[in-house]
Amino acid sequence: MRSKIEAFLIPLLRGKYPNAMYDHAEPGPIVSFPGPPEVGDLEVWEEGDEATVAIGRLTHTHFNGFNSYPRDPKLSEDDVARKVAGEVLEFLEAFFAGKLVVWKESGGLVTLGPIEALPAPLPDDCEAFGWKGRLSPKAR
Repeated sequence: MRSKIEAFLIPLLRGKYPNAMYDHAEPGPIVSFPGPPEVGDLEVWEEGDEATVAIGRLTHTHFNGFNSYPRDPKLSEDDVARKVAGEVLEFLEAFFAGKLVVWKESGGLVTLGPIEALPAPLPDDCEAFGWKGRLSPKAR
């Protein structure tokens, strides 16, 4: 049985992204978006009290309802699940629109952030990726 997060998230995602791949069996992602080879598929997992968005082989990020505001003991589980679902949807919209990017340094450090935070010029030992693929040449 999946969590309350899925109960709020799936209808939001189906409304916005009807062609995504849904209904994965447990354990597995609740939705997948086929991505370009350099990035890999984007997958959304629900893990009880949080959702995780995996960006192919590059990185992942967590949404648990505690990141954006202090935990209010008066919030119900439904309130927290609704908040998490909204945060995941906002993240996906921003990533698919090219507002968020991932960049990797040759030493292994991976950063996920707004495109405005991408170092310019990008150091030679870095690679940058958006949803549509590589944004910079591969490090030599």
